[in-house]
Amino acid sequence: MNSWVLSVSATIVLTVVIGLIAPQGKIGGFIKSIFSLVTIIVIIQPLVNLKNVEYDFNVSSNLEWSVQQDYLEFTDFKKTQALENDTKTLLLDKGYNVDSVTINYESVDFAYKIKKVIVYFDESVIKPNEMNIDIIDEITELLMKYLSVDKGAISVYGRK
Repeated sequence: MNSWVLSVSATIVLTVVIGLIAPQGKIGGFIKSIFSLVTIIVIIQPLVNLKNVEYDFNVSSNLEWSVQQDYLEFTDFKKTQALENDTKTLLLDKGYNVDSVTINYESVDFAYKIKKVIVYFDESVIKPNEMNIDIIDEITELLMKYLSVDKGAISVYGRK
């Protein structure tokens, strides 16, 4: 870069000096035109050199892809943890004694999709007057709405 600035400066100074020394006639105009053309070529020279540079995008893009893929997997994992905690909190707030919530997911074309939701709850806390209520169906319906998944993606198991 410094050499290019020096070349441009020297060419402009030389063009000015030649312009002062050159005769006023047709030959002087011709000489001034030649040095103006040389000045333009010196200014444009770095752009011409860029054309000859070969770029290798494969190495850097593979490294960048690997880093981005790791970050996406990390964010999907954190999203899953947050969803599991939020789902467990929702169920606890609704009065279900939930032991654990596990969410299995897949990431296809950078889209997060829940494949399976597994809920374990404690059946020992079911009151005798609620024995006829199908808690599994209630939990399933609640999770279908909350997580926007199909019924087949939800499995609810009770523990005694």
